[in-house]
Amino acid sequence: MGVSVGQSDPAWTVASSVRPHLDRASGRPRKSDKIHGHLPESPTFGQFHGVSEAAMYLSKSTASEEGLPEHNSRHVAFGCCLTKIWRLKSRALGSFTPFHEITLLSSSAMQRIFCLTVLLAFAAMGCSKSSDSDLRVMVDADSGDSTATQGDGVSDGNKPSVAFVTNQIADFWKISEAGCGDAEKDFDVEVEVRMPSQATAVEQKRIVEDLLTSGVKAIAISPIDADNQVDWLNSIAAQVPLITHDSDAPASDRLMYIGMDNYAAGLACGELVKESLPDGGKVMLFIGRLEQDNSKFRRQGVIDALLGRERNMDYYRSQTDAWDPVDGEISDDKYTILGTITDQGKPEVAQSKAEDALNTYPDISAMVGLFEYNPPACYKALEKANKLGTVKLIGFDENDITLQAIKDGTCAGTVVQNPYAYGYESVRVLTELLNGNESAIPESKYLDIPPRPITKDNVDEFWADLKAKKGQ
Repeated sequence: MGVSVGQSDPAWTVASSVRPHLDRASGRPRKSDKIHGHLPESPTFGQFHGVSEAAMYLSKSTASEEGLPEHNSRHVAFGCCLTKIWRLKSRALGSFTPFHEITLLSSSAMQRIFCLTVLLAFAAMGCSKSSDSDLRVMVDADSGDSTATQGDGVSDGNKPSVAFVTNQIADFWKISEAGCGDAEKDFDVEVEVRMPSQATAVEQKRIVEDLLTSGVKAIAISPIDADNQVDWLNSIAAQVPLITHDSDAPASDRLMYIGMDNYAAGLACGELVKESLPDGGKVMLFIGRLEQDNSKFRRQGVIDALLGRERNMDYYRSQTDAWDPVDGEISDDKYTILGTITDQGKPEVAQSKAEDALNTYPDISAMVGLFEYNPPACYKALEKANKLGTVKLIGFDENDITLQAIKDGTCAGTVVQNPYAYGYESVRVLTELLNGNESAIPESKYLDIPPRPITKDNVDEFWADLKAKKGQ
């Protein structure tokens, strides 16, 4: 049943005060109008709670329902944005459900709303009153990709503008976002963090082209499909300084790669599997996709560790037919890799496929999740099947569910990267390049940020440090 929102509600009040300044066709602010004066400078608890609740209810309704204002999707946009900003700026009001855990937009029409100017105005209005770096959160008008821009929210023509582009939305990238924010302050630069809502090369290309059109001067990107993006990446590199992070595109004209040796990280993950199953067993691998450079090497490292092979990244770079097939079992006299299950970057698909794997292979010994959301997906599947602890779980990256499972003894361990450093170092290098310092690029064109295993022995120390970096 729909929920009517009356004209006395905070969501209506805020949206209605801003609405006259919007172009009715596009929903975007008219260039000649200023809207920040129409937003409350310091929300009361009632305003905060009211907009939060109204935004959630409105998102489940349609414009045709009785009592809802025209263009209600834009009102939802304002409610969503204000809710996010107020939660960041009003932590003293209490504990609220994290924004990323709330499904606010339920239709394709609502996903096409454009909230950039509201957030720019709100950040400009309140940034001088906060000691922390404020955060602008936008919903892209074309596809709904999540965008976070660190800074004071006011464009400064004297500052260089750089972009940090990820391969999808994930908690992993929120840590990189924190690194970008600190680097923005340290190096006096404007930073845009862009996270595609759909993990596709097409969506990533659209985002980068939008950034170039907006005047961004340098880009750091985690390519989604490096082998098939070479020509496009080269075209970007011909326009602005381009580096890769997290996942490389070595055949392209990118200036350097910031990240880890993913093959070595896979080997480390394989060692955790061997420690969990010293007598051998049947292992299933789970990963988002295998088009990415980092995915292929990470997976292969796990396999080679289990089968006792002594190889490295250079071996697979030169022997392109040496990769193990994705379909079918791979085994020796001790370990059997049942297969590699992909989900194209969709956590809900990952969990569904993990549940299917448990049903298909009742004698499975271990599940290995190789993207940040894969271990939690496997954890939930194991919990549902009442097999936590019976089937070994080995992870990758530092999702809270994974870390808590390590503390509880239901996950043997995880191999973590340093996404904070990916963000920070990317911004540092790009800023130095824009300042004419070409020595920022090492001779190897590779800044190694090594992975490390996290087990019950060091999870508390690691988690405390992670929370500090995220400002928690």
